[in-house]
Formats: sequence, structure tokens, C-alpha cells
Amino acid sequence: PDSGLYWYYLRSTGKLRTEGWVAGELVRFNSSNQTYGTLAGSSDDVINIRSAPSLKGNVVHTGVVGDLVTVGRSSRDAGYRWYYVTYPNGSKGWVREDLISVWPQGCIITCPTN
Repeated sequence: PDSGLYWYYLRSTGKLRTEGWVAGELVRFNSSNQTYGTLAGSSDDVINIRSAPSLKGNVVHTGVVGDLVTVGRSSRDAGYRWYYVTYPNGSKGWVREDLISVWPQGCIITCPTN
């Protein structure tokens, strides 16, 4: 409904994986020096997170489309750029450039829980 408020579509990264619209007055923007990204692909894709920036790297974790990660350094191998990512639970590894959408550095949206 158009109530004159700004609305944001959010997706949680918790175990419940909920998503939906939130009124702007309930959203807080926190500045961050981190770069974030979300895993990308088809909705039913399982995305391999590897131990090295290469298709030869062992799969150390798997993710799904929409997973939120922090993005670190990048590397090139066999024509692909790879990004080193960290999950909120601490899992780390490399993901191929066509399987991640990297956001510009700046801010992250949070919703207060109190």
C-alpha cells in the first residue's frame, strides 16, 4: 500500500531464510568498510565455495542464491575472476565471478530486533 513511506525488500540470512517488505522507518543503514555480495544464479542452484581460486580447488562449503557474504580479495584463474568470501558463520572460500553479485562498498541494511 502507498502510505507515503519508503519500503525495502529484505531477505534474511538466518536459518529461517525469511524475506519480505519492511517500512523504511524500521530500517537502519550502517556504514561499513566491508564489501558485501550475494550469491547469484538460478533459484535452485547449489553454489560451490572452494579452497582455492580455481575449479581444481576442493569444495569446502556450499551456498544458495541470495546468501549474504563479505567479499575480500580477488584472483584470476583460467579466464575467471574469483572472490574470497566469508559467511556470517565464519565459513570461508572462493567463489567464481559469475556466481556472485558484488555490491559497492558503503553500507549494509539492518533491522533492529528490539
